[in-house]
Amino acid sequence: MKSIRKKITVCLMLTILISLLAAGISGIVPSYRSTLSTVEHMMSTTAVLAAERVEQELASYKNAAMDAGCIPQLSDPDVPADEKYALIQERCTMHQFQRGNIIGPDGHSIFDGTDYSDREYVKQACRATSMYPNHWSVKSPENCPL
Repeated sequence: MKSIRKKITVCLMLTILISLLAAGISGIVPSYRSTLSTVEHMMSTTAVLAAERVEQELASYKNAAMDAGCIPQLSDPDVPADEKYALIQERCTMHQFQRGNIIGPDGHSIFDGTDYSDREYVKQACRATSMYPNHWSVKSPENCPL
């Protein structure tokens, strides 16, 4: 009798265990798939929002550069560098940039003489192939040249 009772007990336990396992899996799988779908949707939405934000920031930088480019004193050779520096710093403050610079056709800063001629955006500007760089080659957006 002990062996029949043991067999019935083992079968009953296996039946309960298998049914619990099936019920658990049938609840976990749809939840997992739903979570993956939600995460994928949220990541897509976040990517779109981030791209729009980057586009707005680049348009803002372009507008700041165009604004500075419309100041006739900046291109006047008779205006001293100190006055040009003050004009650029005023624009930087207005657009919340850390600093500004004017790079001459030789690729050197008119303020401190730093050589920027090896940078791609300066080369493009000197060739007049682009109004503003497609990719800012600086460490942070606040340091983008005007």
